[in-house]
Amino acid sequence: MSVIVEIQRYFPPNFFDSANKKNGFVSRSEQLSKAVLCVTLGINGEEIRKGDPNNKEPDWVTRDNDGIEVTFASEREPSSVLQAKTGVFNADDLEQEIIASISDSIKEKSDKKQKGNYLGISNVTVFIICLYPLLNWYGHLYGFNYPRYLGNRNKFFNSLYEKYIKSSEFKNIYILCN
Repeated sequence: MSVIVEIQRYFPPNFFDSANKKNGFVSRSEQLSKAVLCVTLGINGEEIRKGDPNNKEPDWVTRDNDGIEVTFASEREPSSVLQAKTGVFNADDLEQEIIASISDSIKEKSDKKQKGNYLGISNVTVFIICLYPLLNWYGHLYGFNYPRYLGNRNKFFNSLYEKYIKSSEFKNIYILCN
């Protein structure tokens, strides 16, 4: 027996707009990532500046010349960002969809790094905004526990660590689950 979940979500205006405009526009998702980084890392917003792609910098650069690239968790074909706005999900498949979306997004940033897109900074951290609700990964924080999901999550996170962090491809990977 599977559970079907229907989601209707509302996002701030221009939340999905790109920041790659020549006027120095900072997207809503980048604003969100900066706020989360400041709170979680305990740093002042003045310590993070907007990166310049013309200087081969990612979205944000810290005072230590470390870079932070912001992206959505999204399978690239077709884009699951649009599905996250309004969609019907099979709860049993949602975890695999999230893992695939996060994996695709990290691979895209890895490919960009391999092409030399981030040469202007010392280290790159990827900040992924996951628009899917998967409470089972964090249910233990709210008093309910799903060991199978925690095991899947931990296995996935360990694979990301082995492939990208331990190999020094990225300094860190932050995943903001909605």
